[in-house]
Amino acid sequence: MGSPVPGCSLALGSPLNTDPLPDYFVKAELRIGWTTVDSLEAAKKLSCQLVESGLAACVQIESLVGSVYRWEGKVRQVPEWRLVVKFVAAKGAEIEALVEAQHPYECPQWIVLRPESVSDRYLAWVTGSHP
Repeated sequence: MGSPVPGCSLALGSPLNTDPLPDYFVKAELRIGWTTVDSLEAAKKLSCQLVESGLAACVQIESLVGSVYRWEGKVRQVPEWRLVVKFVAAKGAEIEALVEAQHPYECPQWIVLRPESVSDRYLAWVTGSHP
């Protein structure tokens, strides 16, 4: 075995800890995805598809966010509706495929975040809503 690292109780060359993962690793199963659409009707349609398919536990529709972006060489300023999609990580590829196929935009935004902390009750609800 190597000598201990100053300030650390793990000696170099020590076997890895095989204890179960702490709760914060288990909670990483939850993901939050963001996309935006150009109308309330499109927001409702995509939200319902995601929840009714069993891929997302919940989709929140946030009304009228202002977006400024460059598209096809022009700067555009448009109102959009943001969808905040809560889902388990295992459904990520299927959700991305559905968003790509059903989204009204040619190049939809799809950004996925891993929350740092999630309450036990909420996580149990999210994971329980996916058969």
